Amino acid sequence: MYHSVHGSGSFEVGNVVWIDKETIAIGRSRTTNAEGIRQVRTLLETYDIDVVEVPIFGSTESTGQTHLALVFSMVAPDLALVYPEAVPDEFLELLTDRGIEVVSVPMREQRNRATSTVVVEPGSVLLPAGNQTVSSALVDRGIDVTELPIRETTKAGGDLKGLVLPLERTPFE
Repeated sequence: MYHSVHGSGSFEVGNVVWIDKETIAIGRSRTTNAEGIRQVRTLLETYDIDVVEVPIFGSTESTGQTHLALVFSMVAPDLALVYPEAVPDEFLELLTDRGIEVVSVPMREQRNRATSTVVVEPGSVLLPAGNQTVSSALVDRGIDVTELPIRETTKAGGDLKGLVLPLERTPFE
């Protein structure tokens, strides 16, 4: 499948997070606008994939330029990491209504890219080093956490998810 967002639409893939195999969340910010989301939604609906639009209020270091993946991450089918100050309450309620437990990421750890986790396999994640609150919360919930130092990557505005490109993925199930 190939599709290009065009015209007045803007879209960056860092604003997409899968909630489950039939639903994605797309963050609306300066990097992905409503028209871009409309175009992507139209395409994904042909594959029976639901789109949840999530306005991003900005990260601790920007005014809406952040990506959704820097404030929200699914680490298990029923467990998410969320920096709650960046998303509307309705989005948190949607997650709760779907039976997804939300671990709140503190501001300092959001700045340290704590939501930029990579699920290696069910029950095992890679986490940027230095996020003790999030790491402890995941371990307490039975998740195996491997911390990786990515300080040099974050200096350039990058994150852990940006270092990997999964070509094929086994579902959470």
